[in-house]
Amino acid sequence: SKILFDCEIRSEKKSIVKKLPNLSYRFLPSQFSSKIVIETFGDFVVTFVGLKPGYFETEPTIFVMKSKTLAEGYRVYFNALWKISSN
Repeated sequence: SKILFDCEIRSEKKSIVKKLPNLSYRFLPSQFSSKIVIETFGDFVVTFVGLKPGYFETEPTIFVMKSKTLAEGYRVYFNALWKISSN
């Protein structure tokens, strides 16, 4: 399993990694920092708006979409971001 974290999480790296063993992770460049989280699994794409580790907006928004094509497209984006992110 792989995960991309915002660069702000780097300072919390040790505590997060301990909670998620056997996980490959990298940190996004600062210009890609945002208050959204996107997860893909199977044919699903889940987008959480107004969310960052340690931060929740008063009323976060969650979109759940089921589409094989969309999920595959998001995985392509993820892999591109993975290549430009740091350990």
